[in-house]
Amino acid sequence: MDPLVKTALLGTGQTPPPPLVDGDALDTLFVSKKIETSEREVLLRAGAKAIYQTAGRVLTDVPTQPPAPEDHGRVAPPELIPLLAPTLTTQSIGLLPEFLKIMVEEHFDFPTSLLPAAFAIQDSSRREKLKRVFRNRARWLAALNPEWTWVNENTGSDLDVSTFVEQIEEGSIQVRTRALAQLREVDPSLGRETLAKIIGTEKGDQKCKLLDQLRIGLSLEDETFLESLRSDRSRKVKEICVELLQLIPDSALSQRMRDRIRSSLVLEKDSRGKTLIRFDLPSELPADWVKDGIAATSQAGSGHQAYRIQQLLAALPLTILVEQLQMEPRPIIQAIDPEDEDSIRVGLIQSLIRHLPTTPEMHQWIQPLWEWSLKSASGLRPSQGVEADLFAAFVEAVPPVELDQALLWTLKRAADFPFLSFASCAEKLPAPWSSELSAEYLKFTRRFFQSRADVTASQWCQTLLPAAIGLSPSCFASALEPWSVAPDRQGVWRNAQLETHLQRFGEVIRFRHQFRQIAVSPPQGNSGE
Repeated sequence: MDPLVKTALLGTGQTPPPPLVDGDALDTLFVSKKIETSEREVLLRAGAKAIYQTAGRVLTDVPTQPPAPEDHGRVAPPELIPLLAPTLTTQSIGLLPEFLKIMVEEHFDFPTSLLPAAFAIQDSSRREKLKRVFRNRARWLAALNPEWTWVNENTGSDLDVSTFVEQIEEGSIQVRTRALAQLREVDPSLGRETLAKIIGTEKGDQKCKLLDQLRIGLSLEDETFLESLRSDRSRKVKEICVELLQLIPDSALSQRMRDRIRSSLVLEKDSRGKTLIRFDLPSELPADWVKDGIAATSQAGSGHQAYRIQQLLAALPLTILVEQLQMEPRPIIQAIDPEDEDSIRVGLIQSLIRHLPTTPEMHQWIQPLWEWSLKSASGLRPSQGVEADLFAAFVEAVPPVELDQALLWTLKRAADFPFLSFASCAEKLPAPWSSELSAEYLKFTRRFFQSRADVTASQWCQTLLPAAIGLSPSCFASALEPWSVAPDRQGVWRNAQLETHLQRFGEVIRFRHQFRQIAVSPPQGNSGE
């Protein structure tokens, strides 16, 4: 330890300053000086030494950086910068995706003054959206700071696959799952072969995380590998292998499931001659059904047979019903035996959630299942428990265009208050919404606030912010017209709350309108930097 530092730490009362050395470049400055106290001597000598070391340091060569490359888009108008800046903060309310989309459509370069704030964003979904607007200068600047490497991270299409193989074999579980996903995108076979080499040494939870990446590029070529893991000691590993095999249409397991549905499906007439659809399953579950992932007993409330029906339906795309019955989705739903209605509805929705991404024909089931869910007794108020989780997963699975139409249907047919979480559904829609949904939302909400001042009106207030973020620009003018609110006979607090929400609603609409007005104005010849 430096003697001066030791004296400073222990105090001059215990350790006096080190003696001056004749001939030392620094100490000669103090030999002829009379310093009143030891404390002052320590401070002066330490200060002199700090200056000496700084001034005497040999400069290191810094490689010359190439100049920033040019961007070739339009320069964003200066008026956009103070509007865009708040959307980059952690307190932003979700306007960034729409604003970035507008910038791409208008061919604007991202403002250089906002790049550091954009680079500091931690949310992965916002980062992916920002990557689409970053051009040459942004990537050049990000390369100069190790904390900004995400800007130049690739999806894997133009990287050496050996990099991914190395990461899968040696990285942390987060790095390995990401690398396996990227490798499956460019070379599914190599991804599977690399996983097969290491899977035997993995713990159960890590096996599941890695196996889940096989959803990317999943094909019949993966069947043998997945079948080999069905004897794994981990129950979760077995379950995910069964689920993946069910997602492969031509797998042996999927074929067995199709045979079971065909043999269990029953058409019969009721007393009025109406055709009914029901399922007749074995009273005792066969061992091969259990091995293929059909649980014998229910885990949550429903009867054992009902639970088995749910699992059987969820295992395969619903195209099996259309082919077998030669009926469209809506007539199939209308013909389901009322006694089996709840269990079949749950199974159909679970099938939709699972198979929609890989089976285009499943899209025709979205609207009928949505209507059926909201009309059913248990579906009217999906607010908690299994129903709520299922409905939330349903909403998450529905693509934006179909969700827009489903919400439009809901608003048009809601006699009073739609008993579903419209706010959480609307948050899944990218802005802007369709003009039809936007207009119907405003029509419904105005009518609702004019007639209600109770707790349901307070609940519907929660839809105003998602609507302010999502409404179509074609409805901005009507959204900003004065609102008529029913008087609150229970007091003033509910109306005060509503006024606060409506004020915020108007502020967001005006903010979006201002950004669009500046961004889409005719260009002023300001191309390039």
